[in-house]
Amino acid sequence: ATHTTTCTTSISTTTTKKEYCCCLSGTGKGCVPYCCDEFLNHTAALYAFVYCSDAKNRTIRYSVGNDDVNLHMNASGCNVKMQCSIQCADKLVIYGKGYAEKHSKYSPDISGRVEFILTVRNNVLGRLEFRMEINSETNANLNHDSGFVQIKISISDLYMEICC
Repeated sequence: ATHTTTCTTSISTTTTKKEYCCCLSGTGKGCVPYCCDEFLNHTAALYAFVYCSDAKNRTIRYSVGNDDVNLHMNASGCNVKMQCSIQCADKLVIYGKGYAEKHSKYSPDISGRVEFILTVRNNVLGRLEFRMEINSETNANLNHDSGFVQIKISISDLYMEICC
C-alpha cells in the first residue's frame, strides 16, 4: 500500500495523522538495461528536485540517447506527484504529467504531452537505481521504459530521503 504524502500534520480531537516526508534531489546517470526498449545500453540521465513539503517547485528532467536519437522529458510544479511507502521502505514513486521531445537524425522530431512514473529505490547492494516509464496516449513513439538503471556513483549525486 502507498500513501500520497503532503508532509503536513493534521490533528483533531480524536486522531493524529502521521507525518511522512520524502525527497529526491540531484542527478543520477546510468545505462538503460531494458532489452525491449530502443535505448538499450544508452546513457540515461535523471535530474530531480522534488521535496514533499514544496509541491509548487518540483522538477523532473530526464534524457536518454545519443547524437543520432534521443528522448527528453520535463515535468514541473504541481504536475509532479509523490508516493512514499506507508511501511517506510527504501522506495519512492514520483509520477505525473510532463512534456517529451524525441529527436532523430533520420526522421522528423516528435513531441507531446506524456504521463510518467519514476520509481527510485535502493537495490540489494544498497545503491540507488531508478526506472523511468513514459507513456503517450497520442504518440506511441514517445513511449519509453528504461528498466531499473543502476546509478553510476562516480558521475552522480542523486540523493533520496524517506522520513517516517
